[in-house]
Amino acid sequence: LHNVVMDPPAMLNMIKHCHDSMNQFTIGRSIPGAKTLEFQNGFGGARGVVIGVLKKELDKFNVFISQTRPGLPNISNLNDLQADASTSKNEYNKASEELKGIIGFYVSCQQGLAFTHKNLVSMIHQYRNFRNSFMVVYDLSKSQIGLNPLQCFRLSEQAITALNLNDLLNVTDKLVQDKVRESGLSIENMFEECSVKINRSHLLQAFLFDHIQPHMPAFNTNMLKMGSSNQHMAQHLYQASAKSQ
Repeated sequence: LHNVVMDPPAMLNMIKHCHDSMNQFTIGRSIPGAKTLEFQNGFGGARGVVIGVLKKELDKFNVFISQTRPGLPNISNLNDLQADASTSKNEYNKASEELKGIIGFYVSCQQGLAFTHKNLVSMIHQYRNFRNSFMVVYDLSKSQIGLNPLQCFRLSEQAITALNLNDLLNVTDKLVQDKVRESGLSIENMFEECSVKINRSHLLQAFLFDHIQPHMPAFNTNMLKMGSSNQHMAQHLYQASAKSQ
């Protein structure tokens, strides 16, 4: 997998979900007895699916993300439905349709703390559904100070070997200590990072600059506020009146 290319609408939808979930978590912490999904999870983290396609360009495989959607489907139930003789065809088709087009998932975190057991299990389940699956991480703490908050990770070859993910008969989502020791697996080589690219749109870029930059410290400078300063407006008003005379 060479690049993960994301469309701006899909990115904006993901960002909105991540920030809304963080706000709900903050409110849940401030109100005694309040119970939100994020508050129960213990970290204000949003989770959702990534929908797109895999394309081959110049002998390299790129993934194009066209849509993001909140919530993760239970992929592990699909094999159970297939094995259950009492499962109707409509139930199985409905579960299969829910997974159609899903190529990965996204999570939000604080200070890069995205490598949890829950996310690892989700990556394993996604790998069974799509071999080039990945996890998009949106770091809320980086976004608040104007740094790039987006990163993308997938399971490394060592992790795939240790978990027997290519062996359908012996596949597991549990890390066995012997396998971990044998493969030399650690948090540093369990995941590999993929490059993320955003499809440029001048219209959306102008929208983002006008509406987001006043709230971001990295862009909140006096130079960007010249159009609203009294001195700047007075100067243009004088020039306009001089030309009209």
